Amino acid sequence: MTLLIVDGDKNDLLFLEKEFKKIDPGYRIHTCKNGQEAVAFLKHAGKDPAEASLGVPTHIISDVKMVRGDGFRLAGKGRGRLCNKGRVCG
Repeated sequence: MTLLIVDGDKNDLLFLEKEFKKIDPGYRIHTCKNGQEAVAFLKHAGKDPAEASLGVPTHIISDVKMVRGDGFRLAGKGRGRLCNKGRVCG
């Protein structure tokens, strides 16, 4: 499973990453500090050789209130963008 965790608070990001790793050390986790960063990551997910091992996230966990691109906008940007077999479309 690959997780994308988006939160403007670095302590929350660290906490969530640590807790998910406790549940399953095999989770592949990518973190972003705001919605804009997350959208940019999703557009290039699986294409960047440096992050190829992460691939397209199977689950996204996002804070709702963030300064640059809140969780509602992120959800709207993602709607209809993930295609079958985890490929990012459009």
